Amino acid sequence: MAGEVLIVYAGYRNQRGRRVTTMNEFAPNLYEYFGLNPQESRLQNPLSAPKNFFLLVLLLCTTGIYFIMLLITLPHLRDAAGGMYLLDMRPLGYDSTYISSLFDALGEDGRRYYLTKQLPLDMLYPGLFALTYTLSIATLQTALRWDSRPNRILRLAPVLTGVFDYLENFTVLLLLALYPKIPGFIAQAGSAFTLLKSLCGGISLFLFCGMSLILILRYVQLQRRA
Repeated sequence: MAGEVLIVYAGYRNQRGRRVTTMNEFAPNLYEYFGLNPQESRLQNPLSAPKNFFLLVLLLCTTGIYFIMLLITLPHLRDAAGGMYLLDMRPLGYDSTYISSLFDALGEDGRRYYLTKQLPLDMLYPGLFALTYTLSIATLQTALRWDSRPNRILRLAPVLTGVFDYLENFTVLLLLALYPKIPGFIAQAGSAFTLLKSLCGGISLFLFCGMSLILILRYVQLQRRA
C-alpha cells in the first residue's frame, strides 16, 4: 500500500494476539485524530479538524479567565486581606473562624470587590472548565483507544469539579450576605465543597496532562516513522 508506514515496535500485538505490522493497525484512531489519511505518509495539521479547533478555543477561554483571576482579582483581594488566602484558594478547607478573620481583614471595600469582581468571573469559570475538560478527556480517550465504557466514568471528574465549584461559590455568596454572622454548618459545607472541588480538579488536570503527553509521544513516533 502506497505510503504505508511499517512499525518497528518490538513485542506489540493487537487484541487478537497477532503482531502488528502497520501503523494503521497500531493506532487507527490516532490517524483520524490528527487528520492523517492512512493512505498517505504525510501528517497533517491536527488543528485542521473543526472539533479540535473548537476545543482549542474553549481551552484558551477557560485558561484566560483562570489567569485573569490568578493574576488580577485574587492578588488584589489577598493584598486587601493582608496576605490571607481566599476561601477557594485553600484546597484543604477552612472553618468559621478563618472565614470571619478573612472577611474582617477584607473590609467593606474588599468584600464588595469579592462580590462584584471575583465572584462573577468565578461563576463563568466552573462551567467552562467542566465543558472544556470533559470534551478534551473524551477526545483524548478516543484518540488513544481508551474509550471503553469503564474508562468513560473518568469524564465525570471535570463535571464534578464544576458542580462543586458552583456550590462553593453559592456558599461564599451566602456567607457574604450573612456577614458578620458566620453559621458553622454553612462554613463546614463550603469547606467540604472546596476540598471536593480541589480533588476532582486535580484528577481532571492529571488525566488531561497525562493523556496529552502520551498522545504527543505517539505523534512524535508517527512523524519519525513517516
